[in-house]
Amino acid sequence: MNEVYTKRGKVVSTGNFAYSTLDNDFNNILLTSITVKSPNIGNHGYICTCINLHIDGYGISPEKANQDMIDSVRYFLDQNFKLLSGSDAWRNIIELLDVDEWAIELWNAYYEFNKIKGILC
Repeated sequence: MNEVYTKRGKVVSTGNFAYSTLDNDFNNILLTSITVKSPNIGNHGYICTCINLHIDGYGISPEKANQDMIDSVRYFLDQNFKLLSGSDAWRNIIELLDVDEWAIELWNAYYEFNKIKGILC
């Protein structure tokens, strides 16, 4: 079987993107996403999730869901670093990076999907 599924739907893509903090050009956060086609939000519904921060984006295409997720992640991180002290902002992010059952499911699907696509060995 060359298809990967999560509880939310069929995996259609994965990706990575970087966020640079406002205080230092060398503080880049590398984030990972997974996009699924979800039967639970309509025939053309896609959910793109930032696995690291548990932030979703939604759209009628994988690209629109991905852009919605990136916009949401940027907003969250901008506010996080704007409103909190540097140490509190980083502590907040570190707490979000804790791996839970949902993150494990998404990471497993991410690796399986990339393995099938020949991206990971």
